[in-house]
Amino acid sequence: MRLLQSAGAHVAVELPPLSDDAVTELVRADLGDTSRDVQAGIVERSFGSPFIAAQLCDLVRAGRPLDGPGAATEITAAKLAAVSQPARALAELLAVIGPHASIGLAVAADGAPHFDDRIGELVAAQIISVSDGAVAFGHELVRAAVLATVGAVRTAALHDRIANALADLQPGALAAQAMHRSAAALNSLDSTAAQACLAAAREALRRDAVNDCADLAARGLRHADPGDAELSIELDCIAGQAHNRLGHYDAAAECFDRAGRRCAERGDWSGLARTALLASPRGVAGYFSGYGVVQAGSSGLRAQALAHRFDLDADLVAEVDAIEAVDRAIHGTAGDLDYLADAQARSAPGSRSWRQVRLAEFVCTWDPATVAERRKIAEELDELAGPDRAARATAIHLRRVCALEAGDMRLVCRLSAEFARLASDGGTDLAATQLWWQVMLAVLRGDYPQSQALMTRFAEGLGAVDGPARLLAEAAVLTSSSIELWHHGRLGEALVEADRTAEDFDEDFAIVVAMAAAEIGDHDRAMRLIETVLALPGRWHGPRVAVRVPLLIEALLAVGQNAPRCRARVVEFTATLEPLTHGWGEALIVQWPGLVCLGPSGLYRGTARGILGRAGARAEVVAARHRARALGARPYESRAEDRLTRWPFADER
Repeated sequence: MRLLQSAGAHVAVELPPLSDDAVTELVRADLGDTSRDVQAGIVERSFGSPFIAAQLCDLVRAGRPLDGPGAATEITAAKLAAVSQPARALAELLAVIGPHASIGLAVAADGAPHFDDRIGELVAAQIISVSDGAVAFGHELVRAAVLATVGAVRTAALHDRIANALADLQPGALAAQAMHRSAAALNSLDSTAAQACLAAAREALRRDAVNDCADLAARGLRHADPGDAELSIELDCIAGQAHNRLGHYDAAAECFDRAGRRCAERGDWSGLARTALLASPRGVAGYFSGYGVVQAGSSGLRAQALAHRFDLDADLVAEVDAIEAVDRAIHGTAGDLDYLADAQARSAPGSRSWRQVRLAEFVCTWDPATVAERRKIAEELDELAGPDRAARATAIHLRRVCALEAGDMRLVCRLSAEFARLASDGGTDLAATQLWWQVMLAVLRGDYPQSQALMTRFAEGLGAVDGPARLLAEAAVLTSSSIELWHHGRLGEALVEADRTAEDFDEDFAIVVAMAAAEIGDHDRAMRLIETVLALPGRWHGPRVAVRVPLLIEALLAVGQNAPRCRARVVEFTATLEPLTHGWGEALIVQWPGLVCLGPSGLYRGTARGILGRAGARAEVVAARHRARALGARPYESRAEDRLTRWPFADER
């Protein structure tokens, strides 16, 4: 249903032709006893189409020969020749309207006398049928045959009449009006057609019919006068939003960049800032258009907007600053807290930017030690969301993340049910977020058949997305499947794919490569990769801490357990990481954007302290084992039990 909703009003369904035997049965049912030659002639000329077969049966019944090619065009032409010229003109109008038309619209667009008489002629000739106040062609082939008789100029004139009638009778039918206005313009510049496409694209985006939206915006751009910069900017921005929701990030970037250039050429810095905001991911949880999309958004547009911060109002600057802060935080790039501080200084409770600034604060401070503070922010975001479905879904997701980190599984279940209701008809972003949340919980429980079934469902429903989106999808599948392999001690099987993903998508997959290398005995490579990650620029705080630190500790543990010669360097590197685990307490590790859980944080903090020979390290791992057991996180209970019997804990009794 979500795929149909995103497709909008135009969904093509292809059916295979009938077999010769099936057409023969149809002919027998229609004509009764007839010669085998006639049956064979109809079968041959129908090309497996039940409609054409029925038309040919009509010719036989009327005593007309089957000598011609028998295509719908010839059959329809013969039927049109049997009606009056005014009736043929009405058939042309009806064909231009579409496969179906209300009687009211047909009358208004026709505007000629004796409508009922002419409709009667077309019905008698079996060109159309009338039922429940609507006119319909018996088959799309008939309509196509009628359209083939109409010249381009007359077709355009008919489209114009239909659009005018729709504007009077059905002012809310914006998509239909836009399509007819566009067709009437004959691919030329036409302000009326462009404005109609803009209005329809806005409406399509509002109801998440993103395929329709992208098509309508593209039509509008073809008709827009290049001199009308404001119209072109708005069409590009709407098209960019539609492409983002479809997972077509390259196309989205082209649209937003083009809109940004036009804004800059006009010196419209507020417009440029608004374009930068539209081009940027808006929700933490969103899979296709949220902060989880590494390639989404345009840092270049944000930089241009902020270069003119003194020409912008405080709220605009605060929103752009907030998004820049988040982008830097999730990539582990320096400067995130500076941008966050600037956003906080320009915003205040009740201002337009406050919600985005608080969201940025949540992401920039995402760390196992800040669960309580972030829970308060998530609750505030829930209160601020109002009727905005995406904003409320983001807040609910962040609340359930905090509940999971705290181990409050009853609250997790309640909030997840609420998120599922929001995701049921909320578009691809929310649906994919909910699916990956379910994958995460299944992996956390060790329910691998369930996680694999969900990933298969995701892959089957992915559809046609472009390069960046497909990389993201592949990385998501690799993340979950590699965690399962890691649980089973078979992470080496994912080495090649993880190596490629680290190169193409996210450099932090190098940690997975290091873990896999350590597991298969390539300890030198593992240590080189760990050293490389530790040397990455940027400050270690916020969301990258939960992404990097636990897995680096696991990689160092694997090297230390299996390569005693490397233990001195293992201790050295662990000493760099251990301070980052201070304050982790009993929280579960949930990695940004809240779709990967690595079990109790004490498992990693205790391991790091054990490698360093600190007192109480074993007790922390034992406590983590108990917590994993209590929460049903069986893989992490098993991992804790296993490491208590090996280095560095084996001799600590």
